Amino acid sequence: MMRWAKSYRPSGAPKVRAIPAGGTCKWCWGRTFSPLLILLAAPLWAQDLLPVPSGQPVTLFDIVADDAAPGTKRFRYLAPELGQAQRGFHEIADDFPHLCKTQALPQLQRDGDSTRTVVISLMQSPVDFGVMTPDVVQFFESFTIENDLCIWEAF
Repeated sequence: MMRWAKSYRPSGAPKVRAIPAGGTCKWCWGRTFSPLLILLAAPLWAQDLLPVPSGQPVTLFDIVADDAAPGTKRFRYLAPELGQAQRGFHEIADDFPHLCKTQALPQLQRDGDSTRTVVISLMQSPVDFGVMTPDVVQFFESFTIENDLCIWEAF
């Protein structure tokens, strides 16, 4: 059964097309998407997760050029499992050099950036840069970029 949107068409108006019963979307039921479509799109969402040695879910939050320290960029990552019993600093320590080597360094090279210092931050939930948020677990590590290497620095 077909419904017609409007039967009157003034001259110069576009032609009105029939809408099939049940709507126009072949992959939708009513106004919700088909579960099959959602399952097929799921790997696209998972691409935002970055592989790290600890196995925790990590995503890039933002990159900040630090005006207070010229030549420094901060790569800030969300790691929602921080603060849980199995996600203390010792369990995630290897994630910092890994993120510097596999994420920050290639990004700087792609951009032709001459940044000399990279700070890798892992935070439990989003935090505005420079705002003290004591209820959110955060860890930071600093690296000097030299000869295409990430060299760890003690804070």
